[in-house]
Amino acid sequence: MYPEILTIGPFTVHSYGLMLGISFIVASWMLSKEFERRGVDSNLATEITLLAIIFGVLGSKLFHLFANPDEFRNDPIGALFHRVV
Repeated sequence: MYPEILTIGPFTVHSYGLMLGISFIVASWMLSKEFERRGVDSNLATEITLLAIIFGVLGSKLFHLFANPDEFRNDPIGALFHRVV
């Protein structure tokens, strides 16, 4: 696996972030199509996807902190806002 796919100046595209973004775009598109097929407002699919992104990322960060309590005890602010590599 390549952690960094592309670097242009200060901008770096990481493979994890790219795959996460692609997965949410595809999931949103599939959910919109399913909502259209069932006759439900497809704008609701966008809202559901947005909430899934927010709570999915927050939930994974909280899980990481619960799994590594020493990291949180040593530096709470750094542990909350540190990018995990």
